[in-house]
Amino acid sequence: ARIKTILRRVQASGTQEDQRLIKVRGLEVNTANRSVALGGREIRLTAKEFDLLQLFISHRGRVFSREEMLDSVWKNDYAGDARTVDVHIQRLRRKIGSSCIETVYKLGYRLKMA
Repeated sequence: ARIKTILRRVQASGTQEDQRLIKVRGLEVNTANRSVALGGREIRLTAKEFDLLQLFISHRGRVFSREEMLDSVWKNDYAGDARTVDVHIQRLRRKIGSSCIETVYKLGYRLKMA
């Protein structure tokens, strides 16, 4: 009975780990330890870059305006220009590949699915 209980715990923690590991377009995003790998190679992201990527992955296919991204990622911590989002998107594209994040004319950005 004790062994079965231990096995259940190990299996339960394994499923939680699987839920924290998200794979999209060759990217492996681990939300538990906030790490990203592309083709098996770890990519170092800043906190805001990771938050942006996590926002895109958690709402796949959805277009986000700059203001929505500022509200979701920066919250009330930033009182500057909304163009800072463009700079962060540019840096994120450089790190994960320019084809992953799509610009939607006059609307914003989204994670490209295919």
